[in-house]
Amino acid sequence: MSKTQEMLDRYEADVDVADLESLGCMQLMSTALLIQAATGEIDLNEVARRFVSHRGVGESGQWVGFERAAEIWAPKGKRRAA
Repeated sequence: MSKTQEMLDRYEADVDVADLESLGCMQLMSTALLIQAATGEIDLNEVARRFVSHRGVGESGQWVGFERAAEIWAPKGKRRAA
């Protein structure tokens, strides 16, 4: 079972504040966007990589600057060596 599936199972079985904070934003997404993500029409991982890149942070959330963040979060086939 994937980590995501385990988190969703916990979320459905016993909703607590931590889960609401981490997944609550999904409730704000439009139904159309959720359907696109669920059917694979859009890749939410790619969207997330772009958002964190635009924040200038690395994998642990630390500031690394916009240029380095763009390198870190670039699609796997387009990453440059550090």
